[in-house]
Amino acid sequence: MASASLSFTCTALAASADNQDPEAVLDSTSSSAPYAQHSSPKGYAAICSYGESCAVTKPSLVAFGSHGQYVYKIVTGAFLCSERTFNRNPTSTESAHCSVAGITPKKPLTTPKHLSATDIDSGRYIIVSRHSGKALTVDQNGRFLQTQFTGEQSQQFVLTKRDDGYFTINTLRDQALEVKDWNTSDGAKVSTAEPVESWSQQWSLSDAETGHIAITSRFSGKALDLVAMNISPRDNAPLRLWTYWGGKNQQWQLLPASKEANTSEQ
Repeated sequence: MASASLSFTCTALAASADNQDPEAVLDSTSSSAPYAQHSSPKGYAAICSYGESCAVTKPSLVAFGSHGQYVYKIVTGAFLCSERTFNRNPTSTESAHCSVAGITPKKPLTTPKHLSATDIDSGRYIIVSRHSGKALTVDQNGRFLQTQFTGEQSQQFVLTKRDDGYFTINTLRDQALEVKDWNTSDGAKVSTAEPVESWSQQWSLSDAETGHIAITSRFSGKALDLVAMNISPRDNAPLRLWTYWGGKNQQWQLLPASKEANTSEQ
């Protein structure tokens, strides 16, 4: 399966090959040029361009390339539309794109607005690592780690913007993301806790590179960080707090959770 990556530059949630519902794309917040301009293999519909990211809700056959030169791969969840996922360089990066089989759109697919930190408001989001492309997940023990994107409730978070501009980040079980044990050191753990009025549960969002966002504790000033960049692309890599240095393992994309997300209890 491909590594997941959800980019607000151009993120679309596509239907799988056995589900031809064209409404499976993510809600658009802008009216940018549609992907329909791409020439895709017969029976395929383009969902994102080279270097952008998209996601499929179920295992789906995806074509990558351009001008009749394509490589095919079954992927699930979120993935980056590039040679990183498909292990083949495109003939042209300018026209290369990813297409999904079995979609016959009734209307053009449009590009969601590229969200910056100032665009983020209260709502339900999926939080995805720039470094690994995997989704932030909370397990049944209240630990925060990363896994392939599936859309389960454990990968959805409710961000609430406070009057002072800081955010609280809660699970769908109404447990707050918190600095564990009031630790201000590099490597401090985060955990879930009952929501309270505490700086240890308040977070600032700031713009990083290319539309990614840094998430920093109001209490410690440390940023959410995937531990050990050499292992953090793997599933279950843990989340810690670290002095912000601009690494990709400290940069995140916030994707509004769509109606296609799995809302079953975990």
